[in-house]
Amino acid sequence: MKQLHVYDFDKTLYDTPAPKQPAEWLYLKNLEQAGPPGFDARWKLPYLLEARRSLQSIGVVTILLTGRPDYKAMRDKITSMLRNAGADFNGFYLKPLSMNCPVQEYKAKVVSAIVDDDPLIDKVIMYDDYAPNLEAVKAAMAYRNIPCETHLVKV
Repeated sequence: MKQLHVYDFDKTLYDTPAPKQPAEWLYLKNLEQAGPPGFDARWKLPYLLEARRSLQSIGVVTILLTGRPDYKAMRDKITSMLRNAGADFNGFYLKPLSMNCPVQEYKAKVVSAIVDDDPLIDKVIMYDDYAPNLEAVKAAMAYRNIPCETHLVKV
């Protein structure tokens, strides 16, 4: 059997500077000054190290699941940041621009699709800084009778 480990990006792995306006989450502006761990103190090292442990574990599929919008420049920037941080995830999910739903619903749908496609997954562990995201995934997994361990990351 295997586990699915799910990590959020903003405020979970990386302490992204708060936007001055909510729409700034859609752009790269608050990631422009990002650097690698050790040079950029905004990396949340305990969670980054936990993600690295997940990636090295046998029988674990480790994904990054963020509500950031999916477009090339955003995907390239976050991929580059993660690679520089030594966290090359098994799966990488940004929210499609065409998906018009709350982030918690999007995250529950993605995790549900992954476990539905892989019947060997018998447990989900999720790290996120937003309780409604954790609650939505936990509810979706309860519906499937799959244990879900959630970790609320303190901002």
